[in-house]
Formats: sequence, structure tokens, C-alpha cells
Amino acid sequence: MTHHPASELAQFEMMVEHNPSLKWYAVADAAQHKLLPGVVVHAGCKVGCLFGASQGSQISRYTPHLVEMKSPSKDSIEWKWILRNAQSHPCVLVIATEVNFETLFCHLIRCTEVALPCGELMFFAFWDPAILGALVGQSDDLSLHVKGPILSVEQRGALMRHMAQLWYWGRNGDIHVIKGEKLDTFRTALPLRLDQRQVDELVEASVPDHILYYLELNQPLLVDKIPPADRYELVSRSLQRAREIGLIGVGDMLNFVCLEIIYKERMQQDSQILDILDRIKNGIVDFREAIKEFP
Repeated sequence: MTHHPASELAQFEMMVEHNPSLKWYAVADAAQHKLLPGVVVHAGCKVGCLFGASQGSQISRYTPHLVEMKSPSKDSIEWKWILRNAQSHPCVLVIATEVNFETLFCHLIRCTEVALPCGELMFFAFWDPAILGALVGQSDDLSLHVKGPILSVEQRGALMRHMAQLWYWGRNGDIHVIKGEKLDTFRTALPLRLDQRQVDELVEASVPDHILYYLELNQPLLVDKIPPADRYELVSRSLQRAREIGLIGVGDMLNFVCLEIIYKERMQQDSQILDILDRIKNGIVDFREAIKEFP
């Protein structure tokens, strides 16, 4: 897929032209790119770790930061970096808003946790494109593993509070915009409280990344020949097929993804394999036992 940073910049510049009073920020995830947030910090602009850590500390090297940005410009080194790298790394969100740095910073800090049905707080990576798109149900993001929306209208309004628009790049490199004014409601408090369905969908949205991380770390020979840009979609598609035959456990799903990589199109064409998968789906044979029957 071909992407055009110039056309993406034009989207931002058009926003500036029609709304010159807007302020611009980036949420830069240091865990996804080692040069962040420093590479997008313009001299004199504010930056803060969303986990409250001081700049340069060990925690700050692996956590997201809010960065104050100058207005989008083709002459900006910081904007050039974002447009060149965000489409291939899930590392940056762009936010346009009328509020100052401190107001947005405090809001985003409160968004880094959600309350579980039992009342306990859970880490909430809303800045991850695969999570964010699922949270709001971004219909034009075809790369989403969980389509969503996970959040209710009021919860989405609470998450997008203060934001005029937010842009993110999906796992296939396409840019997507969330328009905050359509979701802006002030009746839902932060941190957001999720019900069990929402928790389950949120966990599911993160599964492809966990599986892919394990494969790249522990089974590199399986994925080395697969272009990095294609790996997420392959894993997500394989997990959907694993669900279709009733697999639930992470270990079983991981093994199924490995089989899909090894056997490729034979998983949908080989009559012997299709018979095995059908027997797994109908509960005739256990998946772990069935693996031994693969040709």
C-alpha cells in the first residue's frame, strides 16, 4: 500500500486554515520508537510523561508522552518525522484542541487507567491504534482485530473530551480521524468504568500484538520471511479462524497461528487438514491431540 505524507500533511494544514486558534499536540509512545519523544520536541515546547515520570528516567523511556507541537508545516522537522514514521510504527497520535497543555495533559493522565467491574483499576493503553480504533468503532479502519465500538457514546465523549480532532495511523499505515465534537459529553467521569463485555473486548483487541511479540521474540524463523508490514494482519486473520473452530486459550491460539504460517494456503485447501479442523470445531477431537495428525 502506498502512502503519501504530503496528502496527510494537507489534512492538518486545512484544519489550521479553517481553525487557526487550535493548538496542536502529539502523543508519542517511547515504547514503540526509541527516538521518542525527543525527536518531535521543538525547542521551547512542553513535554510530559503520561505516567508522571521525569524526563530521562527509566520509566519515561518506555511510556507515552504528551508533546506540544507547532502548527503543521512542511518545513517542520518534527512534523516531517511524524509523517515519515507514524504509518510504519504505531507510535504517534496527533491532537488538535482549543485547550492548553496542562488541561490536556491532566485529562490524558486520567485516561491511562480504567475501572474493572470489581472496582479495581487496570492499565489502559488508549494511545495504541489497535485499541483506540476499537474503543470508538472506527469504521474506516479495516486493520482492526476488534471492530468495536467497545465504549458507549458517553464513554467515548469522556475519552475525547477537549479534543476537536484526533488522528491516528492504523496497523496497515492508513491515517484515520476521530472528530471529538460529535462525541463530546461531560456526564461520564474518569477513569472510565467498564463492564465485563467491554473488558473482554479490550483484552481481545490486544491479543494479536501479544502473539506477534512472542513469535518475533521466540520463533523468528517462522516470521522472518513475512514482511513486517504484513505480520499483524496475518496474525489477526489467523486468530479469527482459531476462534471459528472454538479455540480460546492463548497457547492454543499461538499454536494455531504457527500452523497457519507453516501450512499457508493448505490450511484452507488441504482436505485432510480441513477434516481435522472440522473435528476440532465439533468437539470430536482436542486441538492439542489433533496437532499430531497434521500431515
